[in-house]
Amino acid sequence: LKGIDSHIVEDTEEARQNTSKYPKPLNVIEQPLMAGMAVVGELFGSGKMFLPQVIKSARVMKKAVAHLIPFMDKEREENLKSKVAVSNESPYQGTFVIATVKGDVHDIGKNIVAVVLGCNNFRVIDLGVMTPCEKIIK
Repeated sequence: LKGIDSHIVEDTEEARQNTSKYPKPLNVIEQPLMAGMAVVGELFGSGKMFLPQVIKSARVMKKAVAHLIPFMDKEREENLKSKVAVSNESPYQGTFVIATVKGDVHDIGKNIVAVVLGCNNFRVIDLGVMTPCEKIIK
C-alpha cells in the first residue's frame, strides 16, 4: 500500500512457496496482491490516497508479478506439454491480442490480464504499450 518495494521479491517468494495457501503462483496474484491493489483503489477513490502513491503501489505490484512470471511460464509449459501428449489438438483455448493504445503508457493492468490468460491456456499476443490503433486492427 505504501509503495515500498525493498522486500517485495522476498515476500512474494515466501507467498509462492506457501503452496497450502497459494497452490499456484497465479493464486499469489489473484489473492494477496490483488487484495492490496483493491485497497489502493478504495483509498484513491475516497481521496485518502493520491496518484503518486497509486503509481508507487502499482510499481511494487509490477515487481511482484515479474518475480512470479517465470514460475507461471514453467507451469503453463508443463500443462501445454501434457495436453499435447494426450491430444493432437491445439493446446490453447483461444488467442487474445492485447495492447495499450497510443497515448497510454500504463501497462500494469494489461500485463496482469495477459498473465492470467496465459496461465489459463490462452495464447497471448502482447503488442505492448503506446500501440497505434492501426497495428491493433491488423
